[in-house]
Amino acid sequence: MKNKSKAEMVKELGSFIKNRRKQQNLTQEKMLDILYSEFDLFMDKNTLSLIERGKIATNWYNIFAILSVLGFKND
Repeated sequence: MKNKSKAEMVKELGSFIKNRRKQQNLTQEKMLDILYSEFDLFMDKNTLSLIERGKIATNWYNIFAILSVLGFKND
């Protein structure tokens, strides 16, 4: 089994986030509003778009917050 590169993992995570957001009928704007109101996380639409397209990596707090909005909780 081949180990995935960081770039491949970032791209897969971004694709997962985008697909899950669309499954839940969340617009980018609504997701950004939730991130700000629930996690005090200010992120602009361009940054979220870059994350979803796998063009940039982000820190663990941002990933945790995004996944929490999408229904994944770390209890």
